[in-house]
Amino acid sequence: MIDFLPSSGEFGGSGRANNVAALIRGYLVFAFTGNYTLCITSDDGSRLFMNNELLVDNDGLHLVKKECADIEVPHPIIKLVTVEYFERSGESTLTVSWQTPIMVTDMPINPSYFLPNLYVKLQAEDHLGQGSDGTSIANDIKGYEGLGYITFTTPEYSYIEWELNTPFEGEIYYITFRYAANYSSSENRKLQLSLDGVSKGTISFYGNSGGSVWLETKSFPVVLTKNSKHYIRLTATGNYGPDVDYLQWELGTKPIEIRLLLNNQCIGQTIDGNAKVFVYDGTQQWGYDSNKKNIISLDNGKCLHWNQGTDNSIMMECDGSDNQKWIFSNKLIRSIEGDDCLQLWYPPGDEDIYENNNLEVFTCDATNVNQQFEFVGI
Repeated sequence: MIDFLPSSGEFGGSGRANNVAALIRGYLVFAFTGNYTLCITSDDGSRLFMNNELLVDNDGLHLVKKECADIEVPHPIIKLVTVEYFERSGESTLTVSWQTPIMVTDMPINPSYFLPNLYVKLQAEDHLGQGSDGTSIANDIKGYEGLGYITFTTPEYSYIEWELNTPFEGEIYYITFRYAANYSSSENRKLQLSLDGVSKGTISFYGNSGGSVWLETKSFPVVLTKNSKHYIRLTATGNYGPDVDYLQWELGTKPIEIRLLLNNQCIGQTIDGNAKVFVYDGTQQWGYDSNKKNIISLDNGKCLHWNQGTDNSIMMECDGSDNQKWIFSNKLIRSIEGDDCLQLWYPPGDEDIYENNNLEVFTCDATNVNQQFEFVGI
């Protein structure tokens, strides 16, 4: 419970009464549908972020002061909450409270609604079918976790498989793998990723000889159902595979659809990797990583990328570059690179034809209907 009552003594076991700061993070469970009011009371300054977006600003030097904000929750969901706090001098106070749809006033949030993290590691020894599918447990490369790591012992089509059980319905889960990168940085030992027997694309395992031995892959998004057994499989696509230490899955957010307000059509992608606007068919679903600012396809795990050479938007493997970082703001999809936004593009003379058209990046203009999008599911 974040409820530190007014005190002139040390703050929160920090050993300091003045010139002290705190950063508190956790996952907050919104179990009911409806309107919530979240408040933060502090002396001195504080700020509350929801999924890394500022929600309540109570910053600055001041005596005890309370600030609140309302949010609408259309369905039960879990959100990442971050609280920043500092105390310059005098008494310290910090309380985070909420009023849920079933409460008549705000109260400090019960700890049972806070989860410190929402990720699970499945170690090498949790791997199913050990020894019968062309892989085995090894421990020659030091620095692994658990009892060892998985190594491929037979050629192409050998596989690794884990079983996992997820706690929440219809959420995006980001999957990463830790592996030994003790081979050339020019080498990429790709593995095929499948979920419940359905291929989801390939995962890249790049080498890093001369650097850190153990690395993590980029996150790959999948949508999983509640309290069901799911099977994640990595299959070799060449004559060898990387040595894999563990699988980690972490809860993300609900899938989203990105619709053009002009005609209610959705952003999707073509086979050749271009981002376009299509008539809605239920398959154009995305994940938004609010920490990395990535818009990620739930079809193949690739990121929406600004190709600055042509100013069009394409789908590429997520690489952490600024060309793949976007901010949703006032109906605009704004690049973090500057004052440039995603917009519909159509051939000259075809202004009335909006179906299956490309997307480009152009100077932001809030009045331009070709730049106005709706983010369904956020």
